Amino acid sequence: MIDEVGNVVDAVYYNKQQSDNGALVHSGDNISGDKQGYDETITINLPAIHFTVSYFAVLVTNANGTGFGDSKNSFVSIW
Repeated sequence: MIDEVGNVVDAVYYNKQQSDNGALVHSGDNISGDKQGYDETITINLPAIHFTVSYFAVLVTNANGTGFGDSKNSFVSIW
């Protein structure tokens, strides 16, 4: 979550699965890719977002040290 001038207000990721106010929740890190459907999700409770948040950014990383070309069937959905 980012404010109007570009400061990071809060974030979730594998090692911090819930934002400080609970508005964002990360499902946890799944490195196997064996799960059916989405392996990892971030749930956003929009009414709980602090008024200073103006933007959301999604950063996708590959934790195994290889490139994304080695990841089969990878995708990001926002809905």
